Amino acid sequence: MKTNRFTNILPIILILLASTGAVFALQNYLYHDQRDTGFYFLQELAFLPLQVLLVTLVLNEMFARQAKADRMKKMNMVIGAFVFDIGVPLLKFLAPFDRNKKELESQLLLTANWGNDDIETALAQVKKHGFAMNCCQGDLAQLKRFLTEKRESMLRLLENPNLMEHEDFTDLLWAVNHLTDELLYREKLDSISKSDAVHLAEDIRRAQTLLITSWLTYLQHVCKDYPFLFSLVVRTNPFNPKAQAALMDDASK
Repeated sequence: MKTNRFTNILPIILILLASTGAVFALQNYLYHDQRDTGFYFLQELAFLPLQVLLVTLVLNEMFARQAKADRMKKMNMVIGAFVFDIGVPLLKFLAPFDRNKKELESQLLLTANWGNDDIETALAQVKKHGFAMNCCQGDLAQLKRFLTEKRESMLRLLENPNLMEHEDFTDLLWAVNHLTDELLYREKLDSISKSDAVHLAEDIRRAQTLLITSWLTYLQHVCKDYPFLFSLVVRTNPFNPKAQAALMDDASK
């Protein structure tokens, strides 16, 4: 592989070297001053490492930024698939466990007119929201069935090396997988102890907080670059009881 690559660029190297030699030969022929030619050659050669360093740094930075942008684009596609396949349904399953869910719903009533500032405000409100999880208010058995069905998909996501750069999303996957493990180790969820209820409530709170944050962060991405996806996120808002993905014409309303 390396030999073939060198063979491909060898003609270019020879042409550049021949061009340099030709220019020096022409200079000597026209001006007959080898002393000045040698002086300026050494002067240029002295600054060559600095030029190479500057060019290398600039090019590396450009290539690194482009590579990161490409990875972020692929990563957002993966996160988008997670949001619609797992995230939105899971938010619906987790919401009933929060005694303060009505307050949260009022803060997350998305509309098609929302912009980045509205999403930033929602993110700040979520951080201040007082999650009060109660295992008796939601359906733990239904939550367990859903997470068990999606477990393999989430484990495959954790194997994606691109996601390791997105710490918040990685933390979310670990939190959801941990909650899945906790539920799987409990066969009878309808008669759990008080200490178990407190422990599960904390696991649900952690997963819910990270999930909402990732959902809103993804919303920022599609709001800016993909307005057609933004419309779908608004129409599948798990915190809006009236939200529906299907568009209806005026005659059917």
